[in-house]
Amino acid sequence: MSNGEVRIINCALNEGNGDENTDSEIGEQQQVDDQNKEELMTTVAVYKNVHKQASSKTICLMDNDIFSGSETGQIVRIQPASRSTHAVRPFADDLMVCVTHLRTCDNFLMLSAHSTGQIHLWDVRKRPQSPDFGIEPLNSRPVTGLNNSITAIATHPTQLHVVGIGTHDGVVSFIDLRQNNEPLPIAFRVSQEPVTEIKFHPLYANNCFSLSESSLIHWDGTVLSREINKTIYSSPNNGGGDQLLDSELLVMEMDEEDERRNIWLSARASTNMQLRVLIEGEPKLLSTFDIVEGALVGGSHTAELILLKGIHFVN
Repeated sequence: MSNGEVRIINCALNEGNGDENTDSEIGEQQQVDDQNKEELMTTVAVYKNVHKQASSKTICLMDNDIFSGSETGQIVRIQPASRSTHAVRPFADDLMVCVTHLRTCDNFLMLSAHSTGQIHLWDVRKRPQSPDFGIEPLNSRPVTGLNNSITAIATHPTQLHVVGIGTHDGVVSFIDLRQNNEPLPIAFRVSQEPVTEIKFHPLYANNCFSLSESSLIHWDGTVLSREINKTIYSSPNNGGGDQLLDSELLVMEMDEEDERRNIWLSARASTNMQLRVLIEGEPKLLSTFDIVEGALVGGSHTAELILLKGIHFVN
């Protein structure tokens, strides 16, 4: 929260009967919901001033621990199961820049994104040597231009080392966390405004979506995926074509390996990725969206919702 608090809230499930309800039944259910509202959302714990008066900008849950990142660059670990006075401990300190996002990217790895355009990779199994000082990241790298804040981040649903990034200047890019020394990734400028959210489809990961206040864009990589697979299976080093020099084969094998890893890392994405605007113009001031198997819902700062149904996604 902006006041520096971190709260744990228990949200009880309100399960319906699965059938269509009449207007009277809906009214009765609303009265019950109003009466039980306090029971449906109950504050379990409150941790105050976890960042020494600075606001908590982002939260990440890993196993039974909570990690909170602040506008001052501090990351703290909160252990709700601990009844000691050290339930809140510094995890990483003095990063000097705002932590914009924290994300899980493996069983023991956490990714932090920052307003300077840098990312840090952390091993959460490590503990600070002193209660007053944090640990060092496993590695760090810039992924945007200097001081171009990372405003959105998403991890691939099946290959957690593949990360989509959105920035303050309206750029989307994709990186491989395993490659520490690569140059800045290919930048796709898709908006004049900050990219506020980016998500991969949870089931059809060759589809990605980016959001700004003015538009929601579908990144469709299905055609690119087919082209890559066709090229790989018909390439000279898979038994066809003319004889090439060893050096040429090595370059081709390296390119093919990148593309086998994930289409979002392919150099062809800059020319072969298909982009489609799903929402533009109305509603204005888009603020958030979510995806299920064949549908998508978007919300706006104007309190409007838009539901897109019957969308056919494939890999």
